[in-house]
Amino acid sequence: MADETTTTGNTQTTGDTATDQAASLFPDQGKTPETTVKTDEVKVEDKLVDDTGAKVEETKGDEQTKSDAKSVVPETYDIKAPEGVTIDADALAAISPVLKELGITNEGAQKLADAQVAMNQAAAAKQTEAWLEASKTDKEIGGKQWEATQKLAQAGFAKWSTPEFKAFVELTGLGNHPEFLRTFAKLGKAGQEDTPVAGGPISETDHASVLFPNMNKS
Repeated sequence: MADETTTTGNTQTTGDTATDQAASLFPDQGKTPETTVKTDEVKVEDKLVDDTGAKVEETKGDEQTKSDAKSVVPETYDIKAPEGVTIDADALAAISPVLKELGITNEGAQKLADAQVAMNQAAAAKQTEAWLEASKTDKEIGGKQWEATQKLAQAGFAKWSTPEFKAFVELTGLGNHPEFLRTFAKLGKAGQEDTPVAGGPISETDHASVLFPNMNKS
């Protein structure tokens, strides 16, 4: 038992010696290194800088501001209409309380308005195509008479329409409607027949009788 105790003691002594030797060779071993920050060399302002040199925190702040602005329900909605389309101020005023109640932002209202315009334009285009097809197949003005009908209608339209009415027809696509073409084809044909005859020029009464042959008939 005495020998074992001595051996253990020697071992302990040897271990302590090894530790002392390591400590003398590596005096900083096992110590937590201290970090010294020189505040005059490195300034920390709670702002990070990305690869482009921009201040990330400031950018985030701008984005947050824009995000907050987008989420605000406005007192008055400012809706932009595409070219050729007019916003109905009365309709917008009437719908605004509902938009506010639903928490719709100005950006959201703009998207709704854009979607409505697109739907209206698609519906108008579909209607115009339907009118054109009906005109082409009409028994009186379509079929074999289609080409002649177009020429007569164009002549009548050019002669009797005002600039304002022409703009309206262009906007609405009404020029493809069967009754529009039927009417202006008759006016175009009447214009061709509106020529002087033997005995003198046509009077105003004669002009009216050409355009409205049933006038003054009982």
